[in-house]
Amino acid sequence: MQCDIDAKPARIWNALHVRFAALTLIERPIVVVIDHFDCVDVSCQRAVCRIRQLADAVGLNLTMILATRECAIPAALQDTVELRIDIVPWTADETTRFVNTSVASAGSKEILFTDEALDSIHQATSGVPASVVALCNMALLATMSQDETLVTREIVEAANGELMPRSDESAARRSSLAEQPALTTPMN
Repeated sequence: MQCDIDAKPARIWNALHVRFAALTLIERPIVVVIDHFDCVDVSCQRAVCRIRQLADAVGLNLTMILATRECAIPAALQDTVELRIDIVPWTADETTRFVNTSVASAGSKEILFTDEALDSIHQATSGVPASVVALCNMALLATMSQDETLVTREIVEAANGELMPRSDESAARRSSLAEQPALTTPMN
């Protein structure tokens, strides 16, 4: 469904209703995935509730996956939550095991990260899996660009400096988000 950015909201909602009805007729399910749902404003939360209502009105098989760092599900959607999965950050040992297993799975027989580098990765990421992967990738890239063969604490710290947002507000937000576990909530 194409959406004209200049269209009136009523026209967009009507087109969405028509599309949902058509998908119901051909028995085509829909999956909506929204990441960082805890960061959206109230108008977006209301739009998600309205999408759910539209789907229910026409009998559409709709699954919504809302990924958040905190439980930020609007009250109007609370009754439709069927599954909640809390993803807890890794411990230091789990972070180390993941990095070493990933390096071995990639085919390396060499140790690529010093123990101090692994400690630094865990401290910088608070064990959040996506952050661990991003920092490891950046640290490996920095190591290769310096014609080194071993990722050190200093390289990890420099790489982490590159990954951090530039503004103080973004840095504070990222720090507070890294301390909280992720939550994935599908609704059907």
